[in-house]
Amino acid sequence: MFQLAAAVDAYELCMSQLTENWFDSRSYAAAEAAIWEVRSHGVALADFSVRALELCIAHAELIALLWRQDAGSSGPQGDLSAARIRRRGASIVLKNACLHALRFAD
Repeated sequence: MFQLAAAVDAYELCMSQLTENWFDSRSYAAAEAAIWEVRSHGVALADFSVRALELCIAHAELIALLWRQDAGSSGPQGDLSAARIRRRGASIVLKNACLHALRFAD
């Protein structure tokens, strides 16, 4: 659980750097590596696998929208805002679940 919580923190840091510097190839590679770590740790823990996959899906949806916007085929700006909120919300839910479990672990 601790490794998963740490992976979520690292992922959030990478995503804040990526959204500030879209598209910086190093920031993108770091964010992709970080979400892979979240996925790897999350699916290994049955109690967290659904939440981890929800974050992975929200991440993929946001990245797809950012790519489309970068390519010039942007949809409504609300779609991008909603995707950012969903991704951040999924991250918070997963991190809070880890912290809750760590707090009450034997």
